[in-house]
Amino acid sequence: MINRLADQGIDAIFMPNESSTNGMLNVLKSEGLAKKVILVGFDYSEPLRQALLDGEVHGLIVQDPYRMGYLGVWSLVHHLEGYDVTAQGKTVSTGEYLITKENVDKKSTLELFDPEYQAKRQIDVPKYPKKAD
Repeated sequence: MINRLADQGIDAIFMPNESSTNGMLNVLKSEGLAKKVILVGFDYSEPLRQALLDGEVHGLIVQDPYRMGYLGVWSLVHHLEGYDVTAQGKTVSTGEYLITKENVDKKSTLELFDPEYQAKRQIDVPKYPKKAD
């Protein structure tokens, strides 16, 4: 695909998961295109972190599984206690972040993956109204 599209001016690629991001990174390296083609992936691993630091990956879009689990349990408990967790039809973000070379080692990024940092996190939780009887 890279060879077929190279002459068409493709200069950036997005990969939707960790394994395809790793695979595309390997292809770009083998073709001498790492650091020349912008690569943005989804999900995080130590090899992809290193590729960020090396400038071979330009960004990783990640979720916040700790926040997702915390808010899931929080909302379930509040539902069982009689609160309206539909929040007037509004959605509650579970967290999505862009990690770059510039923020990969910041506390806010480490809180997404490092258990020591996660244990100290404070999660902002929604305030649900009591259901009308």
